Amino acid sequence: VLVPLRLPHIFYGHPLLRPPRGILLHGPPGTGKTMLARALASEAQVPFLSLHAAALENKWFGESAKLVAAAFTLARQELAPCIVFFDEIDGLGRARSEGDESCVYSLKCELLRNMDGVDTDAAAPVVTLACTNNAAALDPALRRRFGRVLHVDRPSARGRYDILRRLVRDEA
Repeated sequence: VLVPLRLPHIFYGHPLLRPPRGILLHGPPGTGKTMLARALASEAQVPFLSLHAAALENKWFGESAKLVAAAFTLARQELAPCIVFFDEIDGLGRARSEGDESCVYSLKCELLRNMDGVDTDAAAPVVTLACTNNAAALDPALRRRFGRVLHVDRPSARGRYDILRRLVRDEA
């Protein structure tokens, strides 16, 4: 994740070197998946566009899909290289069913379309990062968009100590 974002001219300029567009972090609650995503953006020194289901849902038909499209457009045209992060993506990307409302279906289709990079520059250095507690609940088409799926387990006692020490190092 870090090297392609730091050197986008090398990795995104050649089709054989292109890194995966999507990375899914999954694991039990409280393992630090969101903190890990923020740390990646901080370490790569790139903008971090964080989205979640509650912010994208809208009562007006089609507005949710427009928000997803606008977020990806902003990421590709203004912020690149950057990380687009979907916190708890299972809130947006549950498996599609016959009972889905058309606005929910259009939101999922817009998300899939933008993760594919349709109608956008394929060389745009934007990584889609998402986390979930329940990867099995995701739509199969959405899961396929994530080139890497990483399980984040609970840290060891030593790991928790290191995390806590780093979080409070500037406190009196």
